[in-house]
Amino acid sequence: MIDLKPPPYALDALEPYMSKETLEYHWGKHHRGDILPAFNNAAQVWNHDFFWESMKPGGGGKPSGELLDLIIREFGTFEELIKQFKLAAATHFGSGWTWLPLLTLDVWENLRPDYIATFLDKLVSWDAVSTRLEAAKVSIEGKRDGGN
Repeated sequence: MIDLKPPPYALDALEPYMSKETLEYHWGKHHRGDILPAFNNAAQVWNHDFFWESMKPGGGGKPSGELLDLIIREFGTFEELIKQFKLAAATHFGSGWTWLPLLTLDVWENLRPDYIATFLDKLVSWDAVSTRLEAAKVSIEGKRDGGN
């Protein structure tokens, strides 16, 4: 079994929106206990790590700065982004992932609309998304300058 890093916060840090028991089950049993072919397992590990880092205690709200500007450029309004993200997550068949390139949501809950709303309103880390945006820009600039 692959030894996985824990989420970047205590397992009870997202309460009352995501319980310690939910994280213990999802991270401790499901995420750590997948017995899949190596490629699938590696993909699951990467996706889950990205997901854990997409949340934070006291998250939610609205991004600011360049991230918000880019969202408005691509979606027209922040509210339209939220509408499209919720629709994609709510209509995804079965369990899986909803992606905005710098943000992901693990779609596995039975009460999906409430879960999606809670993720976006109370848990999403726009700081992490902004950090990912900055890292992507640095990577692109490095490639333009002839780096790797």
